[in-house]
Amino acid sequence: MKTLENKTLIYDSNCPLCCWYTDKFIQMGALPKNGRISFNDLNEKEKSFLDEHRSKHQIPLLDAKTGKVHYGIDGLTLILSNVFPLFEKVLTNEFCKKLVQPLYNFISYNRRIIVPSKIAENQTMDCAPDFHVGWRLGLITVCLSLFYALILGLNVRANIFGINLFLVYPILHLAFILFITKVDWKEKLWNALGDFSVTNLSSTLLFTPLFLLNYYTQIISDNLMFGIFILFQMRLMYAFTKRIENKKY
Repeated sequence: MKTLENKTLIYDSNCPLCCWYTDKFIQMGALPKNGRISFNDLNEKEKSFLDEHRSKHQIPLLDAKTGKVHYGIDGLTLILSNVFPLFEKVLTNEFCKKLVQPLYNFISYNRRIIVPSKIAENQTMDCAPDFHVGWRLGLITVCLSLFYALILGLNVRANIFGINLFLVYPILHLAFILFITKVDWKEKLWNALGDFSVTNLSSTLLFTPLFLLNYYTQIISDNLMFGIFILFQMRLMYAFTKRIENKKY
């Protein structure tokens, strides 16, 4: 594998996912040590090469010599085809790129929701993705579908008066979210719903080993399962509250 010289990935420093995978490209030797730079660290000449609006949704790969910019899938496949030359024809195939594009958009538009972060102040360039209700709704649907698939598939129950609390509590949280976002029902509501859905799914995955244990052994009593439900809610509310504090909803 040869290092792509004179190529620089320009990433969103407020996105932990972006920070992680761009750093991995450096560690792998796919890019030189100076092969990534955050939007906030760009100089005026580098900014002049970019389409600022497009850069919010498709990570730019800048050629420092020519000033040419590859965006999103085009830039990433250029790097990956260099890392995995045997798959170059597949990675650079236009049909394959079109197949992957919806997944790329799904992650790009939801990147600050999927992995939480505290937004830094005094940013020199705002690279936050535009709000898109379709992609946000897609994220919420995926997360809640996976949540209910796990709860129903593993027969997770914490019953009170014949009501399974694991099935109904999302409705109560929804009411809470509607209350805290009443000033700005459009963007903040959908963002908060996205944050809740991701946090809810991550909490479920955290408790899945216990759910699996009970599914196969049935050793957890009803009272103990109720206690697990309380712990689940504590973890969920703590993580969700930290998210909305960091984002200043």
